[in-house]
Amino acid sequence: MNRTLRRLAAAVATAVALVSTGLTAAAPASALSPVTYTVEAPAKTWVGDWIDLGLRCSTTCPNGVLDATVSISGGPTLDLPAEPHYTTDWQVQAIASGTDASPVSHTVTVTFTDETGSARTLTKQMQVNRRSPQPVENLTGNDGMDATVTWDEPLIDGGSPVTGYVVQVDSDPWVSLGAAVRTFSLAGLTYGPHQVRVVPVNAQGWGWGEPVTVLRGVLPSAPVVTVTGTAHPTVTWTESVAGGVTVTGYVVYSGGIPVATLGAAARSVTLSSLDPGIQDLQVAATCAWGPGRFSTAVEWDQATVPSAVSTPTVAPGNGRITVSWEAPSDDGGMAVTSYSVRVVDATTRTVLGTATTGSTSVDVTGLLNGFPVLAQVAAVNEIGASGWTDAAATAAPNGPAPSAASLTAAATDTTPSATQKITLRGTLAITSKSEAGQQVQIWIKQYGAATWTRASTVTLTSTGAWSITRSFGAKTAVQARYFGSVALGAAQASSTIITVSPHVGVTAKTTSSSFAPKTSYAFGSTIYVPVSTGGAPAGAIASLQKKSGSSWVTVATGKLSSTGKVTLKWKPTVRATYSLRVAVTGSSTIATGYSATMSRKVA
Repeated sequence: MNRTLRRLAAAVATAVALVSTGLTAAAPASALSPVTYTVEAPAKTWVGDWIDLGLRCSTTCPNGVLDATVSISGGPTLDLPAEPHYTTDWQVQAIASGTDASPVSHTVTVTFTDETGSARTLTKQMQVNRRSPQPVENLTGNDGMDATVTWDEPLIDGGSPVTGYVVQVDSDPWVSLGAAVRTFSLAGLTYGPHQVRVVPVNAQGWGWGEPVTVLRGVLPSAPVVTVTGTAHPTVTWTESVAGGVTVTGYVVYSGGIPVATLGAAARSVTLSSLDPGIQDLQVAATCAWGPGRFSTAVEWDQATVPSAVSTPTVAPGNGRITVSWEAPSDDGGMAVTSYSVRVVDATTRTVLGTATTGSTSVDVTGLLNGFPVLAQVAAVNEIGASGWTDAAATAAPNGPAPSAASLTAAATDTTPSATQKITLRGTLAITSKSEAGQQVQIWIKQYGAATWTRASTVTLTSTGAWSITRSFGAKTAVQARYFGSVALGAAQASSTIITVSPHVGVTAKTTSSSFAPKTSYAFGSTIYVPVSTGGAPAGAIASLQKKSGSSWVTVATGKLSSTGKVTLKWKPTVRATYSLRVAVTGSSTIATGYSATMSRKVA
């Protein structure tokens, strides 16, 4: 009979015998439970480590495991939590420990009843090593003229008794102290804040620890603060007592953020730039190592400008308009004291009339009949003015039409160099009126700009003539404008638009290597050409060109410096008399410029 058959026969015989005696055999746990259980524990750990202890399953641990505990020889017995994770964490401490050279192992035993009801016991060996101590406890800095640092011994010594402590102040050398010492004095150190680190030591080496900040000296005391004012707070404070430390100044804080820094003699300040809303104001004196103690906070509710008024309505009249509106929905925290009203030209937004009132309606007079204007209103309180609110549409004062006016403009040169001044001139003619003393405004719009800008105002001569002289550094549209006169009954007028398109101004000459002026050269010499420019764009290229037939050919180039200068060099290879010039590249706003032509002989 082979071995398998003999085992089967023995099992049958045993079962028959048990049935005949009325007993039932308990099957081995491995036969009842399909789960493979092992002990969850590290093979090696160190004193002070946090480790996981308990059961580990080949797959997810099943429900139904009961009464699970884990024990460490020479250490505690711990209950394991219920499914699905039969593990707990434990900090290694209060058990024997060793080293790799002299190992100490502990038996980790897990007992439990598995999901079949069978009692189980599993074990695993775990080596526990000693290490350096954990940080000291209750590290405390005690500020003052006699500043000290105190501490308590570490909760966990790493498995080896603490033999002493080492202390470092800032980056000074470490100081060694005995195992029984619990305090360190900063006597003799400079006044001010210091970073102090205390590290425990045992036979395994130094531990570690975070520093604590300690102030040797006395911080300036907290000033007593009062706050007064309506629109903006005036903060006043008493002198801070420094206790032998020199006060270098005072800092005012709003909500913990510095808003004013003042000298040591200051005792008040008015804060005119606070954000709106409720905020806490405080003051602290400063000394060589920072701020002192903060004053008790004083609450301040900062008001702001009013919100915008409603859209104004406009009723036109003879030489005037009547503007009406509703008060703003929010006065900003302070009562509205007045309203500012202005009337602007509908096209250029030039201000033609203004008024100030305490009511919500006002007449603006002195306007030209028949010319559209736009009314704007702003509410004002003690803090300032709201934004302007435009009327829904323009309106034109009605009444007798003003006398017609015409305005001309011309330029002496529309393609000057960027450094060249040109004259703009023209005349104003008002039907049956004297133009003397009237004013014309000159408006400009540079290339690519969206809006016009007023550049100057010119008073007319007795003949109605006007003129200005100026330079243009970029392509610019120019227009003269007359906004009429109520006193003369004269209408508005505008000139045609003149476009001035300047070019880069270029000055060049030829020199020797010593930069002495020179007009003729021996064959084989190098021609030096210093170049200076006006209005050239940043990074522009200067090109030395020679004339060849009817064309110009570039023979040398150079990039302009930040001051608009460069020196070009060229060594002719043929004896001849050359016509030379320098070209400097422009941009979208200024044209390429050329120097005067220079005739130079190379023989």
